[in-house]
Amino acid sequence: MKNQKHFIWSLVLFLGLLIYPVSCNKDNGDTSEPPVDNEEIVVSDGQITGDDFEKFAGELGMVINARNIAKKGYIPTTADISVEATLGDYSQTVDIDPITFMGQVRINVEELTEEALKELEDGVAVTIAITDSDGVMIISNTLSIVVFRSNPTPQELNVTDLEETEAASTIALKEDTSYYMQNVNSNGQPLASALRVNRSTGFSNIMTRTSNPTFSGIEQEPDFVFNFVPFPDEPNTYAIKIQSDGRFFSVANGLNIQGQIVDAPRLSLFDNFDDVLARPNVDNYKFIIRKVSEGVYNIVSKAEERVVRVRSGIGFVVDDNPAYDVVSMRIISSNLEWIAEDIGTTFLAPVLSAPGTDFGANSTLTNCGTGELSQTVGNDKSVEISETVSWEESTSLTTTGTASVSMTVGTEFEAGFFGAKAKYDASVTATASLSVGVTEGSKEIESFTETESETIFFQRTVTVPPGSASLVYDVAQIYDDTKVQFVQRFRLRATESGNPLSGEELRSQLQFSRFSGVVLQVGSDFIDITIKGTLTLGKVLSAKSEVQDVEANCG
Repeated sequence: MKNQKHFIWSLVLFLGLLIYPVSCNKDNGDTSEPPVDNEEIVVSDGQITGDDFEKFAGELGMVINARNIAKKGYIPTTADISVEATLGDYSQTVDIDPITFMGQVRINVEELTEEALKELEDGVAVTIAITDSDGVMIISNTLSIVVFRSNPTPQELNVTDLEETEAASTIALKEDTSYYMQNVNSNGQPLASALRVNRSTGFSNIMTRTSNPTFSGIEQEPDFVFNFVPFPDEPNTYAIKIQSDGRFFSVANGLNIQGQIVDAPRLSLFDNFDDVLARPNVDNYKFIIRKVSEGVYNIVSKAEERVVRVRSGIGFVVDDNPAYDVVSMRIISSNLEWIAEDIGTTFLAPVLSAPGTDFGANSTLTNCGTGELSQTVGNDKSVEISETVSWEESTSLTTTGTASVSMTVGTEFEAGFFGAKAKYDASVTATASLSVGVTEGSKEIESFTETESETIFFQRTVTVPPGSASLVYDVAQIYDDTKVQFVQRFRLRATESGNPLSGEELRSQLQFSRFSGVVLQVGSDFIDITIKGTLTLGKVLSAKSEVQDVEANCG
């Protein structure tokens, strides 16, 4: 990991007083030097305090996270925000960033009365209406209480009743790609079992499921590997064939399996799709891949308009009987070779708190003698400055291999120090794994932290002319634990047996594996995705050391 940062340190010289580093190391920087010609500097406490410096008052705000709207296929553009406060009007329209799909409200604390500040910090009701680029409202939520604060946690909207767009719900499977149909539980967690054709005597080549497949491919597991051929102009509707001999499945009615009469998907005699299309009962060959929830899919017979279930002792049947469990599965290619490329960070400027104040030296040096006198003041002081990257969304590039990427998470923003604006930037570089094993669920990228020590104050010697006094101090203004909301963009490609997948096919693999980020762009042979995280900056600071001429009061 590599970290880069910037902060401000200044040294101001006044009235020609000389300041220079010393190599000696004293236990107490304010201890007087030995008298010169029976004269000595008088060291007293400095009278300067944090109130003597102009300080940024801080901000309150809220962050609107519209990413779950984008995940459903919409493009949120603006947020109309109605704040139900009694002591101020904070209602406004904010833009939703087209990459992060977040927006924010920022309120300067110095513009608020104490009463108005308390009202916002205690929390008020907020209504958020999200609209698209045509001004059409996508969704509206009323949040009963939103606490306005610095470094706010993003507010997610409830999208339970928001239907996916057709584009977002459509899956694409590559005809010549090898796929497993892997069982999942009701939460989409992959299980150690998969669908296969049952060639055992008495089972008529119907579908069944078997535990502990190796997901190692057609050579080792020929009865587990399927191909999917799309029916034109019928979304999510496929003919399913076993890859090893190329024959298609169809729903056969009135099969006698182990003495039971059932309707079940079994291997047909046809291995040519044109022959399937020419069949008078072509609907028996049509299977709809129906999404139930994130990462959970069912198989529905188009002809029967019934879901495929599993019947103990028999296998898969097409039946309405609720006593038989519905087959919950996902469709994955375990043999994909993923290539991931980091293409940058997009972030929101943080909603800053008021900075704290820290002092090093703070002394008055008085020389009432007749010659110049010198005094060692201050101490070297270092602080630990950390940047921590954590993630709130998961990635899930399913493969029996690995997929990793080197990424740089960076930010740059302005912060107020001593009455002036200064630019701060930081970046952290690390290598992260984006892949998961076949029986693993989606997972967040591991968080990472970079910490460095920075010296902000220095021990030094100050020379004071005769008959004068100097105020010597070190001071820093520090923002603690500043949180930057960001998304990291990645470009993904994948091949199966050397053949590239299309962008739509890549997106479908993420849909099956419960990817919780946002697909930003679908290209011909790639997709761009974003994954949300938070960059926590342990300390953002500016430090300065000054010597000022003050009244000597030598009498």
